[in-house]
Amino acid sequence: RLFIDVRLRGLLSSFHATLPVYNDAWSAARKDLHWQARAVASQLTGQPEDDSLTSELADVLMNNSGLVWGAPDERGIGTQLLCERFRNVYSRIPGVRPDTMHMPDVRLRELLTRVRSQPSAEAMRRGGQASVAAGELAIKRLEEIVRYPISAVLDFATS
Repeated sequence: RLFIDVRLRGLLSSFHATLPVYNDAWSAARKDLHWQARAVASQLTGQPEDDSLTSELADVLMNNSGLVWGAPDERGIGTQLLCERFRNVYSRIPGVRPDTMHMPDVRLRELLTRVRSQPSAEAMRRGGQASVAAGELAIKRLEEIVRYPISAVLDFATS
């Protein structure tokens, strides 16, 4: 017979209950990002949304959605690569002059601010924070059990 600590079972259930909310919010935010990335890329390039350069610029954003939404990048490598890729595509926009090459960084910051402030992105962050908080509680209980396994075994015996 498999026993599970009653407190851990409750914490895992609480964590599990947060996931559908987060998944729905993530899906909505991803759809919004897809359309916004295309629209903004079209504005930046001056080309239609189905143009290859516009699509490539939008893909840079979609492929880095976590960073675009503000996920932490402690080592900064992901952010650095996002900026380099964005600069590379930006430099190929027709009419961009070499003396305006500081503009990709400005444009990227503007874009990130715009995308991060969208209601769908904010809902996704709230859902993610709720899931993380519930998961941390379950992990904390697991750490207690691992640290003092005898107390957990005794708890199992009385359940």
